[in-house]
Amino acid sequence: MTAALVLARAPRPGGVKRALEPALGPDGCAALQAALVRRAADWARAAAPGAAWLAVDPPGAVADVAALAGPGIEVFPQSGGGVAERLAAALVRIDGAPVLIAGSDCPRLGPAHAAAALSDLAAGCDAVVGTTLDGDWYLAALADGRPELLALAPARSAGADRVGGLLAKAHALGAEVGVLRHERALRTPDDMAAHVADPLLAAELRALLAPSGA
Repeated sequence: MTAALVLARAPRPGGVKRALEPALGPDGCAALQAALVRRAADWARAAAPGAAWLAVDPPGAVADVAALAGPGIEVFPQSGGGVAERLAAALVRIDGAPVLIAGSDCPRLGPAHAAAALSDLAAGCDAVVGTTLDGDWYLAALADGRPELLALAPARSAGADRVGGLLAKAHALGAEVGVLRHERALRTPDDMAAHVADPLLAAELRALLAPSGA
C-alpha cells in the first residue's frame, strides 16, 4: 500500500512564513500556513487513502493541526534534532511502501506529482525527488523503507546543492533516482509575487496573498 507523509509546521502567528510578515503580518502568515497545511493534507489523503500521515512541529500543536487537517489523516509530533532525524523517526511510524514525502510550501502540489513519482518508482527507481527553484525540495518518494534508502531522502539542512548531494548518495548506493519537474515554493516575497501573478493559483491562496485583488 502506498503511504503519504507530510512534514509541516503548525500555523502559529510569529512562527511561520516570517519573510512574508512585512506584507501579510503574523496573523496573515499563520492563515496562509493553515491553508497550505490543509491543502497538503488533502493531497496526502488523495494520494494514499487510508495511509496518510502528517508530522507536525512543534509537538504541542498536534491537536490543533489534526482539527485543521480533517479526517482520514493521522497527525503525530515530529521528533529528532534535525530534518534528517525527524524524517527517519516519522518513517518508522509509517506502514506502507512506497512512500511519498512532501512539505507544505508548494502551492501547486497535486495529484499529477504523486502519479509521476509513483510511475518512476514503478519503472525501477529507488527514489524520486521534485526540487524547488531555490534548490530545496517539495516532494520525495522512496520505493521502500530500507535504512539505506532513507539516506536518499533529501534533507533541507544539507546545504545549497541538495540535489547534487542526493545524486552522489545514490551513486554510492548504486541506486536509481528519478527527478520530477521543478516547482516554486512559497517562502519569500519574490515567491509571493510570482504566485500572485500565476493565473493557476488557487483562489483560496490568492485571497490570502492579495486580499485587495492586486
